[in-house]
Amino acid sequence: MRINELHQLDTLVRGGLWFSRIDTFKDCLEGTLPNRNVGLLEKLLPEQMSEEALREYRFSAKRDYATCWTMSDSDPSKEMWEAQFGNRGKGIAVRSTSAALIEATRSIRGEDGPVYLGRVRYINHEVDLIPEAQTLEACFVVKEEFRYQNEVRLLIHSYGHNAATILASTKSFWGEALVRRVEKEQSETAVTEFVGFVPENAPGKAREHDGQAIVLPVDPSQVVQEVLLGWRLDSTEVQKVYSVLQEARMEHLMRQIEKP
Repeated sequence: MRINELHQLDTLVRGGLWFSRIDTFKDCLEGTLPNRNVGLLEKLLPEQMSEEALREYRFSAKRDYATCWTMSDSDPSKEMWEAQFGNRGKGIAVRSTSAALIEATRSIRGEDGPVYLGRVRYINHEVDLIPEAQTLEACFVVKEEFRYQNEVRLLIHSYGHNAATILASTKSFWGEALVRRVEKEQSETAVTEFVGFVPENAPGKAREHDGQAIVLPVDPSQVVQEVLLGWRLDSTEVQKVYSVLQEARMEHLMRQIEKP
């Protein structure tokens, strides 16, 4: 994360794992169907049915939330530090393991979700295909140009009644429901939409992300193994990170790396 996203680290060490809604990611194709899939839908289905299917994918992208981690047996690569996340060495990285993430979400995971852990596939949305009728599959494919990120993604797939009901019954670290119900009029039918939110008393700028993020309750001592600071963070910025970690008694996990 960038230094101006320190509220995400603050939230994590207080016991909340940050999930962003996937349609807010920089990749505008997150959660969408590749062009060949769209072409097949338009060829095989009547126009009204194909348009309805495409709306399903767009709607799913507004109800699915993810936290993404780069896979590495060592420190993050030079490419990751130079990218947006590392902000050319002026960012922060949290080290964890897939086993820790699986354990941290055990309480609300089931065979049918709503939380899934899987590797991201990198595809060419112009020529590649993904399995049909799988809004979940679309959440685990990303544009080829991001292959260097080598990601594993923890996804809250809240699209669907059963998944959303489970989420709505889960309490956050701050004692509030993770998901609230919003009644909207759609034609003549009232529908219930499940929207993620950050609790009102969450730290700092987290409150600005109402509706665009879900904070999942986790044990931070289980998830956070190390906090890596980029080499370009100055002493004032290092102190800000230290203060956040010190309050959570995790300052011993902080390490500033050398330029790769």
